Amino acid sequence: MPLFSSAEIAFGIRGMYAIMKIREINYGWQTTVKLREQKRS
Repeated sequence: MPLFSSAEIAFGIRGMYAIMKIREINYGWQTTVKLREQKRS
């Protein structure tokens, strides 16, 4: 009997991918804000 079903594995991979995407978006947004602040000063 496998430890994880194929559905659980697929969901885990999708979840990890979603977390990576969210981090990527957050990092990009932070970088944009920092650049805007630098342009102001």
